[in-house]
Amino acid sequence: MNVRFVCRKTKVSKEGLIPIEASVCIKNKRKYFATGRKVKPNAFIAKTQKVKGDLETNEFLMALKSRLYSIETELLRNGEDITVDSILSVLKDGDTKKSITILSLFEFHYDKIRKNC
Repeated sequence: MNVRFVCRKTKVSKEGLIPIEASVCIKNKRKYFATGRKVKPNAFIAKTQKVKGDLETNEFLMALKSRLYSIETELLRNGEDITVDSILSVLKDGDTKKSITILSLFEFHYDKIRKNC
């Protein structure tokens, strides 16, 4: 898994700030999501992944990166597939336990019926 932060200078707000987005890449699949932080266009240093003169934002970005890697570790420990979607789902919902979906319930039922035939 690779986690990077990017600023798209084309998304300048009315206040002249640009959003910091996180990029999560696993097995050549990448997704971006908003971090909720905005900075001046020249304040973000892409090479170091830091914001000049903003300790609070830098700490937030490092904590977010750590959380993403922690989620990856939790999923590994639980024996679950590690995909960009699974990592972002846990980040959003805060739960690494598998939930039962209608589709998984139908698949379980279908497998049970096939075994009995």
